[in-house]
Amino acid sequence: MVTDRIASFDATGVRLVSGERLEADVVVTATGLQVQVFGATDITVDGEPVVLTDHLAYKGMMLSGVPNLAFAIGYTNSSWTLKVGLLCEHFVKLLRHMAEHGYDTARPVPADPSMPTRPFLDFGAGYIQRAVDHLPRQGSRPPWTTSMDYHSDVALLRSGSVTDPELQLTSSTRPDPDRFVDLPAGPRLCYRDSAGTGSSDTRSSGAQDDVGRSGEVVLLVAGLGQDLTAWPDALVDGLVARGLRVVRFDNRDVGRSDRIAAPPPGRLRQLLRRPRSDAYDLADMAADAVGLLDHLGVERAHVLGQSLGGMVAQVVAARRPDRVASLTSVYSTTGAAGVGGTARSTLLRLRHAPAQTVEEAVVRHVGMMRHLSGLGFPLDDAGVAAEEARARGAWERGGGPASRVGPARQIQAIAASGDRTAELGRITAPTLVVNGDRDVMVDPSGGLATVAAIAGARHVVVPGMGHHLATGLVDRLVELVGDHVAAAAAPSPQTPQTPQTDLEGAQQ
Repeated sequence: MVTDRIASFDATGVRLVSGERLEADVVVTATGLQVQVFGATDITVDGEPVVLTDHLAYKGMMLSGVPNLAFAIGYTNSSWTLKVGLLCEHFVKLLRHMAEHGYDTARPVPADPSMPTRPFLDFGAGYIQRAVDHLPRQGSRPPWTTSMDYHSDVALLRSGSVTDPELQLTSSTRPDPDRFVDLPAGPRLCYRDSAGTGSSDTRSSGAQDDVGRSGEVVLLVAGLGQDLTAWPDALVDGLVARGLRVVRFDNRDVGRSDRIAAPPPGRLRQLLRRPRSDAYDLADMAADAVGLLDHLGVERAHVLGQSLGGMVAQVVAARRPDRVASLTSVYSTTGAAGVGGTARSTLLRLRHAPAQTVEEAVVRHVGMMRHLSGLGFPLDDAGVAAEEARARGAWERGGGPASRVGPARQIQAIAASGDRTAELGRITAPTLVVNGDRDVMVDPSGGLATVAAIAGARHVVVPGMGHHLATGLVDRLVELVGDHVAAAAAPSPQTPQTPQTDLEGAQQ
């Protein structure tokens, strides 16, 4: 065996750069191999050709923006088929998941399409270097990087979930009720609008759409770690039936809205309430809500928030009074020390390690809802079934394990915002505060403090209500919010009132 460079060929052999000469009966050239990417197949989407170099590789097996296309390219530093086998396993898992949930389209979409890119393969062989300008690109972070590490790929492809916020799964026979907006100065938000999807998003009525589009707008802001499906359909339908247009959305870091790139706070930071320097706060989340109203062309909305969402709604009302027609704050607080605290039993549950599987997530969610349900509205069998379905849906919409760090950053946002009592004093919108008489997530003292801080606020205490929108509470909440919105929208000016607390009879 000789290692050298070829200088030239002659009639009977090869002359080398070193001056040596090799006799050869047959010379086989292997340096001119040309890779045919995807077998030289022409790929089009809706008649438009797909230029591979304009797309990112998703998990090394799909292309950004291209639906229902999968490929497999193996390792260049190990057995080729090791990687191909893992890719095929993950692809089969994806097909099974789509079949189980009625999806027929899978389309990878990067949350940050402007991320830095590099060649798909980092391999110095000449035949790869000659083809690199015809291959897709890879991004700067998973799942948009091309891994050449078997153990990492086992975690991602064999053990990892197929659900991912950056993989859009849809059905052509079941229109997706979710809509999206890229905020100019914020994240991409996912929302639903009853004016465009019907009341409960699973059916559409032209009459309902017309009523919702012409009526007052109610913006629903969900609580800690909750996506937009946390609002019961019966509540949405009830508000729409009263002639209201209902808009609900996934807060940043939850559901199908963007995940924020900053690392989540550690356990010690959360315990000491010391946010990271790059933490967002409630004002940032409030700006997201206003940005959504801008996108929808809504000048003023009636803002209803629960728990963390109540805090966000309060900030919107305080900082943008021109955009808030009325405020409803449900089992929320002011951020002041000593009020609205969380019970030790709840804190212990919140400190559990995040769920790793959908089954674990469902068990955790149902257990937490049982814990939070009020004494007057315990979770019955029908309620358990509804919460199990909601938890599975939230796992699916949130990208499975990818959703687990969002709540930590949202808790950090509360800590970063501090005591907002003085700010609440600037709220001029008609305000309704609703909470129960026992709440192990946000102590009812938080409601009292909210009412004391906002001039003219009305306080409704529902005996037996906890920190959960139980089925038995929905009709009463629809009535309270509907009447509050109607009064705020009335043409006659309303005179300021002193704070008023109504202690209701238990609503069963």
